[in-house]
Amino acid sequence: MIRVLIVDDEPAVRVTLTRAFSRQPDVEVVGEAVDGEAAVALAQELEPDVIVMDVQMPKLSGLDATVQLRKMGIQTPILFLTADTSASERAKQLKHVSLLLKAEVSMAETVAAVRRAAEET
Repeated sequence: MIRVLIVDDEPAVRVTLTRAFSRQPDVEVVGEAVDGEAAVALAQELEPDVIVMDVQMPKLSGLDATVQLRKMGIQTPILFLTADTSASERAKQLKHVSLLLKAEVSMAETVAAVRRAAEET
């Protein structure tokens, strides 16, 4: 079972992702966070296999949350699912990170990307 933490400040995105993942026999959503600060705390507590995270969020961006996680020694693969096209260059500098653009990816592609990320660990 792939344990996923969903991090997005938009409730509709969290609901859509949770519904899509819950239909998969090998994926379990173990938590949801609304910002980067909550993501860091939940990643420590829940130890997910993959984090699906937005880049632009209040309090702490997804990129900054990832930097914090890496500094803490947490190497959980992170899949950025974002509308922010400018984030790709910075995301490429981080370890165990991939990026999908919300406007260009289907839910099936997102699920497949989560599976690929989980296999990398």
